Amino acid sequence: MRSKNNLRSWAPFCKAIKSAGDNALEIRSIIENLDFHEKNTELADINRINARYRLAKEIQNIEYDSYSKPVADAYTAIFKAFLTYSVFERYMRLLTGENSTKAILKKPNPLYPDGQKSLATTLSNLRNSARFLEFVKDKLDRPNPTKETEAEKEMRYYLEGNEFQPIAIMAAVRHVFAHGKLTPSANKSYPRNTTKILNILTNSILEAIDNDFSERVGNLKST
Repeated sequence: MRSKNNLRSWAPFCKAIKSAGDNALEIRSIIENLDFHEKNTELADINRINARYRLAKEIQNIEYDSYSKPVADAYTAIFKAFLTYSVFERYMRLLTGENSTKAILKKPNPLYPDGQKSLATTLSNLRNSARFLEFVKDKLDRPNPTKETEAEKEMRYYLEGNEFQPIAIMAAVRHVFAHGKLTPSANKSYPRNTTKILNILTNSILEAIDNDFSERVGNLKST
């Protein structure tokens, strides 16, 4: 089904698959020519990524019963960030063969050739974001109580004004929200700031995935 919220090159990819008909070897060749690290990638894996990507893109507003608009917008941003990180994890599995938080935070991240510097600058220029992010960092679980997790470390760098990886914020938000510890006004933060931070991160990650997939589909034409 056509949708403006599919991956940008989803239609040409589906057209290539359809042209292969029932030829399993040709379908296999198309998938392998996408040149993902994960060599046993199946068509179903790519279908699932687009389905979850589209779901994240489709969400514009979620209807709530009695929340104020700022709180409702912030909850929508949290849900969308949660879904976006699940797309990101699946896509990173294709790119690197790994999708643990530790693996995702290895430098450099293949989706961010600039080392996330422009994204980090955008987030660093946001006002009044510290309260929310301090709360998220402090609520992360530590497998080893005496050792910071990778996401916690990156968030500490951000709060101290040092170079950091913004995608660590998404990893942390996903974790804390999934464990029921996160609300838009956590630590007396402002819901509008929560919305702004998460929407910037969500849009950046979805765009990075879309650009990477489009480049790979574009390369099919030259193989």
